[in-house]
This record gives sequence, C-alpha cells and structure tokens, in this order.
Amino acid sequence: MNLKPDVDRLAETIEELGRFGALPGGGVTRQELTPEDAQAVAYLTGLMEGAGLTVRHDPAANLVGRRAGSLGDSAPAVLTGSHRDSGLQCGRYDGALGVLAAIEAVRLLDEKGVATAHPIEVIAFSGEEMSRFGVGTKGSRAIVGRLTPPAMRALVDANGVSYWEALAAAGCRPEELSSRLRTRDNTKCFVELHVEQGPVLEESGKTIGVVTALAGMTHLWTTISGAADHAGATPMHMRRDAFAAAAELALALEEEAVSQGKNAAVATVGDVRVQPGSTVIIPGHVEMSGDIRSTDETVKQRIVTRFRDACRSIGERRGVQVDCRTVIDEPALALSPQIRDAVEATCSQLGIPAMRMPSAANHDARHIAAVTEAGMIFVPSVNGISHAPDEYTTIEDACVGVEVLAHVLLHLAQEDT
Repeated sequence: MNLKPDVDRLAETIEELGRFGALPGGGVTRQELTPEDAQAVAYLTGLMEGAGLTVRHDPAANLVGRRAGSLGDSAPAVLTGSHRDSGLQCGRYDGALGVLAAIEAVRLLDEKGVATAHPIEVIAFSGEEMSRFGVGTKGSRAIVGRLTPPAMRALVDANGVSYWEALAAAGCRPEELSSRLRTRDNTKCFVELHVEQGPVLEESGKTIGVVTALAGMTHLWTTISGAADHAGATPMHMRRDAFAAAAELALALEEEAVSQGKNAAVATVGDVRVQPGSTVIIPGHVEMSGDIRSTDETVKQRIVTRFRDACRSIGERRGVQVDCRTVIDEPALALSPQIRDAVEATCSQLGIPAMRMPSAANHDARHIAAVTEAGMIFVPSVNGISHAPDEYTTIEDACVGVEVLAHVLLHLAQEDT
C-alpha cells in the first residue's frame, strides 16, 4: 500500500508549529503550560480534527487524538506521538516532528480508507523537557502513575507556581489522574518517531534508526560551600574557593566518562550557579548539575560512584563542604523486540536503509514502556545538531519516517499482532 505523505503538507505543519514560541534571533522556546504552549495546542487540535481524530485532554495536559477501531472502544489502543514542548532556545524538530509525523501517518490511513482493528491514538505529550519545573517527561510519567500528586505539588517553577497548580489553571483536573491512567488493559503498544539528536545516521548513510534501547540517566545536583572573601586581599593558600572546587569536579566528571572507553558513556555539567557572583569576591557558594548517561547500567553507576568519591577528596583537600544528591536515576531500558522487528521488516519491504542503534537521550517512550510494548523510530539530524536553533531534519527524511511509521501503525493495529 502506498502510504507516502504529502510533502508540502508536512513541511507546512513543521513551519506553522515552529511559529509558536519562535525567538527573534532564531530557534524556539515553548515551555509547557504557557501561552505559547496553548497556541500550539490549539493548532495541533485543528490538525488532529482535520485528520478525522476525536480530540481530548488528559489530566496531565497531554493532547490526545483518537481514531476508532473495528473492535470497539474497549479494545486497547495503539499509541503514537511525541512531545510538543521545547527546551530553552531550541529548534523546531525535537518532539514536534514526532507529533506531526504521527498526525500525518494517521491522516494517510484515513485518506486511504484503511480500517484497523484496534484504535490508534496520537499523543502530543506535555512537559517532556526539564526547563520549567526541573523534571522532564512529566506528561508520560503522570499517565502511567510514576508521578504522584505530592510529587506534582512539590515541583515548582521559578515564579513559585507548582506543577499541580499549573495543570489546574489549564483546566486539566489533575485530581482525576489516578482514575484515568494508561494500563496494559487499555494500551496495546506505543511507537514514537523522533529526530536522532546525534550524527550517527547521517554519518552511516542510513535514513531510519531502529532504536533498541534507551540509555540509563542519572542527574546529580552538587552544592559546594566555601568562604566568600576579598579577591585581592586573600592569599591563594588561604582560600576556600567554591568555584575552583566546582571546576575541578566538572573536569573529574568528564575524565571519568572518557575513561570508560569510546561511546561507553557521556557526562555533562550544564548548569552552574555561582554566589555571590562578583568580580571582586571569591565565590563562597556554588551549585552545579551533573548528567551521566550510558546504555550499560554498570558503567553509569561506576561513574556516579567515582564522582562521589571525587566530591569527598576534592572537598577535603580544598577545605570546602561538598554535598552531592541524586535528583533522577533512570536505569537503562531495552525497548520492545516486537516493535523493533516490525520497523525493520517495514524498512526491508520498502527498500529503506535502516540500522539498529541505542538512544542516549531520554524520551517519553521510557515511561510508556512501564505498561506496554514501546519502540522508537529515529530519522537523521543534520550535522547531529539538537537542542539548538540550528536543529534540522530534511523534509525528505521526515517523509520517509512518516511512511515507515504509517506502515508500522497499520501492522500493530491489526487484531492478530
């Protein structure tokens, strides 16, 4: 069956969705539960309805469009989609392409008059990024019961608004979440199309990445307390410089990741807050993030352990107090062999070059996998750029991704799969 998407239509939707939260200097900032997000929701609602879907919001602010199946409303649904929000000063493709591809894939089935046994639901997840409330993948966590009401109330943005309050203000009724969870009984499987966010596909000359696993991810938050003193009058040997200790710790974290071998792990310090923040005062207090990822859980935990050892030794040597706490600790996760095989079979039948690969990024698929079979399809990111205004995937590659997704959804939504 020919399920090639409308190139111009897909390109237009990418352009239009990218307008919501667009920045004057390029790029997009579209945080969850903001006016920009509401504009995106209104636009996506129109697209879903135009594709023949029945649209609703769930209690976690995820936008859901449902296509009925011949088995009726009680049959478990095949889910697809990605997130609609963006990080700060990011691009138009991360998350957004997966939502638009899912809508286009279901629209193709509708235009071809193709019926499926199981219903198909397109989800535009809310809150995948960490930029507003400090924790990512909240929409998917919440709907599988991994984000409790107390935790939702404890997450607070820079203005003192809690995640629970933001959901309620958007009319989402988070108090109903426990009665409307995704379970194995109402969810057949989940397939997420996403941009790769790395250079592997492009360098390999492949168009489709068949994602085999999601890397384990640990987020650390380290606080270093020293002494704020005069930058001119305090001799070097008498200083308790919190930032100098932080810099040494950042290099220690990098060294540990490198020492595990090529492509074994990655580690990043991306957020550093220095106080009092004056040119003429030695920093007395520093807070910094740590992000450690690996598809090998043993490797990831080894880096975490050695970094904590470095916190103790560097703190003692420099005379500063170092406190390191774990904010997030997600284990490495193997994705569904069933969906992997379906994607590979589709690519083989269509003559599309594909390769198996893990993902070092975090995705909503991680949490949906707690209740059902979950898989992912990657399309190339030009020059491997992501989380930046220059993020780009060619429309040709995007269209191939939609075609593969449409065929996989059609296969998975049949009664005997």
